[in-house]
Amino acid sequence: MTVLQKSYHKAVIGFNYLSIAFSIISLKKNEPVLLIDEPDIVFANKWFLNLGLLEVELIKSIGEVYDIPPLANLNKYLTTKSTIINLDDIMIELSDSPYANVREFARKLPMTFNDVYQDFLLSLNPETFDEDLFLYIKKIVKNSLNNFQNEKLSEVFNVFTGHELEKLVKKFSDYLKSDELENKQIHFILQVLNQSIFSSSKSDFESQFLLLSSLSPRYEVNESGLMNDLIFEFRKMGGDLKKCQIKDWGIAKNELDYLLLNSLDGVIKVTNTYIFGNFSDQYPFYSDQEKNKYLSIEVSGLIEHKFLEQFKNKRIVFSKKERMGGDFPYWEVSINNSGKMSGTYCYADYQGSKDTFYYTHCIEDLYNSLVELLPGLKRADFISSVKLAPGRDTWYNVENQKPNNLKPHNLRPLSQLYLKSNKKKVEKIELCSTLRSRSLGLYSLSLIH
Repeated sequence: MTVLQKSYHKAVIGFNYLSIAFSIISLKKNEPVLLIDEPDIVFANKWFLNLGLLEVELIKSIGEVYDIPPLANLNKYLTTKSTIINLDDIMIELSDSPYANVREFARKLPMTFNDVYQDFLLSLNPETFDEDLFLYIKKIVKNSLNNFQNEKLSEVFNVFTGHELEKLVKKFSDYLKSDELENKQIHFILQVLNQSIFSSSKSDFESQFLLLSSLSPRYEVNESGLMNDLIFEFRKMGGDLKKCQIKDWGIAKNELDYLLLNSLDGVIKVTNTYIFGNFSDQYPFYSDQEKNKYLSIEVSGLIEHKFLEQFKNKRIVFSKKERMGGDFPYWEVSINNSGKMSGTYCYADYQGSKDTFYYTHCIEDLYNSLVELLPGLKRADFISSVKLAPGRDTWYNVENQKPNNLKPHNLRPLSQLYLKSNKKKVEKIELCSTLRSRSLGLYSLSLIH
């Protein structure tokens, strides 16, 4: 049994690959760390385990800078995963080729890239285009690390000037700014797939991020394998890990001074505390962003169908125009080689509501969507095999906020915590959850190192 110290420079609460990596980096900076596996704090969202090339290259580079082998060799934990986006009567399938993805957008949503595609992409070699995009993503990553303290994070993305790719960025940004319902729909679905907030407000910075996320190959993370190897590195460096609940948050004069663990270790003094996850409503503080929240239902089951093969091991996403901004705006499923289905169903979290209130809605929407892909799917068999449970994924509708508030301008804390008792800000504690990422998903969250 690990004997804990009486005080630590940092307490990192929440057990996931990001919190472990953050703890390892802190140890490498000679900052004593206590990593707490608190069952009540879980991390989300889908973009946390479904990475684009931008996030992959950034995490690998951080691993190289700090000599963390599991991060530097992240590819060994990744599996390529295509995405199918169903927008009412339009199906867009995004693969591991950026060139093919531009062509798919141009074919299925002509107003995005059709003229650009006809003007210059047809004459390009697909492999050359793909290599160019990969090169520019690596330039963004290099800029991200070199300009870590840059007050204007958007400048990190300014690597397209004078290149043909700049035309795509400009065209896509203009497309998303249109008031057409189709444009709003694709903007919404790309937001919820890649970040924790959604809004009809537009910014060129966010549009560029969403474009890179859409054209890039996508990868599913082997979370358990990555975490096991990171914990080995953490332990090797002498890091302390404790699995327990926090019995009391020692807040005095609006500062977090200690943590009382629900274990024999008792009181632990801490200088700074970082929460990597969404916390319980039972805690004595709240976030200033906890408004207009959308929660999720996790779905599992078994599907048998003669057409199932073409949909296996793909991320299948559903969005309907009439549902945008409503109570049930989107849902998605994945089906593995054995026909086992796992899915996520998004719903608005109203005061007094429970996930069980929406189980019927969830089953109906999932079945009606899947039967369009798998004609003849037996309703009774589907319903009898489905199991539902509270999900981890969380989103926030920030429609009432100014466009400039939707993106991180720099690396200062973006989500403060306030005491419920007096509504004053709590010092020496940072929320490193999905809320912190704002409109740049895992990319901005990865920069907190």
